[in-house]
Amino acid sequence: MKKLRYIWAIVCVTILFASCSSNDTDSGIDEKKYPVTFNISNFSHDTSPLNSEKADENIVRSYKYTIYDETGKAVLHDEAKLPLIKFELPKGNYKISVISHRLLSNHPIIEHDNFNSDYCFGNAWVATGSDNYEMYLENKDFSVDGKNDQSVDIKLQPMWSEILVNITDAETCFIPNGCNFMLCVVEPYYYGFGIKDKVPTQKADNSPITTPSPGISVDKFKELKYIGPRFIARSNDITVKIIYWTQSANDAGSSLGEKVIYKGNFLAGNRYLLTGELGNEENNISGEFNVTSKGLEEADRIPF
Repeated sequence: MKKLRYIWAIVCVTILFASCSSNDTDSGIDEKKYPVTFNISNFSHDTSPLNSEKADENIVRSYKYTIYDETGKAVLHDEAKLPLIKFELPKGNYKISVISHRLLSNHPIIEHDNFNSDYCFGNAWVATGSDNYEMYLENKDFSVDGKNDQSVDIKLQPMWSEILVNITDAETCFIPNGCNFMLCVVEPYYYGFGIKDKVPTQKADNSPITTPSPGISVDKFKELKYIGPRFIARSNDITVKIIYWTQSANDAGSSLGEKVIYKGNFLAGNRYLLTGELGNEENNISGEFNVTSKGLEEADRIPF
């Protein structure tokens, strides 16, 4: 009797394994991978695509990309040195996110986890915080059907804007005694961007030391009549200030006063020209600056 039970147990196990093996064979799961090619284009300051012969040869770029599956989970991420990305994937529906940046001077910090929550923290400058200068992004849905070699075109979009401040009365405006630099400061100062919504949420403190604040000597300021360009992220309810700054070789510097010149919103991908007067009296409050904007992709800079 025991022998019969033992034989019956062996038969049952054998049938179970055979059934599992048959299911694996007949499941129809296609583990084969198929080639996909992405052609990355972009505009530089002179409107030339990065993969054209007219592109600035002095700009060495890197392309960081992340592939997400239908659930938003990151399944692949890598870096390319040319605006042509090739890899293989199983059949399915995916998203790709591509970020371009200057390779030699910029060091973006990027998460690769989930499309709905991943964040790029912009360029990490050691001494002056972070910014989005020369950073481009685009996301695109695509499917791998296994029938054809697929090619997908992606045009990246700028994640930063420029502010130029034109002070028309630079030669005669009031400047506090001891001031030797004029700074342009943006408050609050945002940097980076969410991969999904392209919106910056990281906010730095407003110190000119920890946020990239272009400065110009008072002598140059009087000669050129402008401050900037100031690189900013897309932001709402922003205040732009001119700070009268004093600094020597032996200290980090300090503010001698400030003046608000503009309050408003800034989109990504524009050059903004703020034009107005500071006034020649210490307590003078100037009217709102005249503001014009022009897209970064346009060939000519905003005149000032």
